[in-house]
Amino acid sequence: MARHPDPRSIVGIRDVAQAAGVSPATVSRVLNRNGSSSEKARQRVLDVVARMDYHPNPHARALHSGRTQLVGVILSEVQGPAFLPLVQAIEDALSERGMRLLVASSRRHRETEIGLVQDMFKRRLDGVILWPEQLDRADLASLAALGRCVVLGPKLGVDGVLLDQVQGAELATEYLIHRGHRRIAHLSGPARSSDAADRIAGYRKVLARFGICPEEGWVACGDYSEEGGYRAAAEVLRSRPTAIFAANDQMALGALAQLRRQGLRVPDDLSLVGYDDIAAASYTDPPLTTIRQPFRLAGRMAVAKLLRLLGEAVQGPEGTLQMQLIERASVQGCLLGAW
Repeated sequence: MARHPDPRSIVGIRDVAQAAGVSPATVSRVLNRNGSSSEKARQRVLDVVARMDYHPNPHARALHSGRTQLVGVILSEVQGPAFLPLVQAIEDALSERGMRLLVASSRRHRETEIGLVQDMFKRRLDGVILWPEQLDRADLASLAALGRCVVLGPKLGVDGVLLDQVQGAELATEYLIHRGHRRIAHLSGPARSSDAADRIAGYRKVLARFGICPEEGWVACGDYSEEGGYRAAAEVLRSRPTAIFAANDQMALGALAQLRRQGLRVPDDLSLVGYDDIAAASYTDPPLTTIRQPFRLAGRMAVAKLLRLLGEAVQGPEGTLQMQLIERASVQGCLLGAW
């Protein structure tokens, strides 16, 4: 028969307070990192907590504070490599506050994105951090009315952390043009993706600035997967570009495989630029030139914004996050008539 602990042996917050010589309110402030306590009192409380192996009751804490200490994170996908640094940064920042995260994937379906946000608020999560793929301003405004919501990515009229995808695509396209390329193809993301729309907008903006009129066949739509990049590369190669800018690294990897299948060498015959700077980008052959998204900083900024919505005094950086060009070995200068 299973043995249950004697309720009299369970350490409570009053036991900790008595042993530390402080009030229960002081113990609560120290553990929740709210309010001010002297460093001496804080250390005394922490020493007693460790010695008595005290663990706050999450249900009691939720009833008292009205918070569950749980935050939902909704991404378009959770198995892909691009979002791993973002999730790790969010998890680390929440853990520092004694909070936990629940991660869900929308699989780039609008109805799924909406349903996940609604479900998380029904479960009384403290807030939701969302990277929307298919939602517009009206969708996000109605979801933000349900609870505390922080949006990552595009500027869509609610509290959020803006990552400038247009600027990232401009960086990639300008870099190729400055290396002598004029026939630059683009492997875009899914048709309804706001990120994909921003990246193709940045690509087209730079072509127009340099007086380059894109030909039919220079752009092919992918789905942010290696297979999608493989198929999209086969389409754009019919227009004989000298360079390809892929809307993410996974599609760039698929494009690299397609180029090899067709006997084309990177960068000797055709240059290739990706986007995201996933870990594998450093280990391709050749190593992939790409655009790095500041995922770790974005994750910490999102948590700080959410904590401020929860009423906590949290300082942190503000403003639009810029992308960074990571130059490796998949691009070289263009010679006219290269292939």
